[in-house]
Amino acid sequence: MMTSPALTRFLDTWEAVDTIDEIAHQLTCDEADSVAALFEANNRLDSAQSWIDAHSYADDEGDAHWRTTD
Repeated sequence: MMTSPALTRFLDTWEAVDTIDEIAHQLTCDEADSVAALFEANNRLDSAQSWIDAHSYADDEGDAHWRTTD
C-alpha cells in the first residue's frame, strides 16, 4: 500500500509520545478508536495501542476503554 507524503507526515507527527499524552485523554472513545484505526491501517500498531492506552486513563467506569490507574 502506497502512503501519500501528507499521510506519512500526519502519522509521523501524531505518533510522538508527547502528542499522544497531551491529546488522547481529551478524546471521546469513538475519536480515539478512529485515530487508532488510522495507525493500524498503516501498520503502526504500537502507535495505535499507545493512543488507546493514553486515552483509557481518562475514561470513566463503563466507558469502552476504561481501566484502573494501575
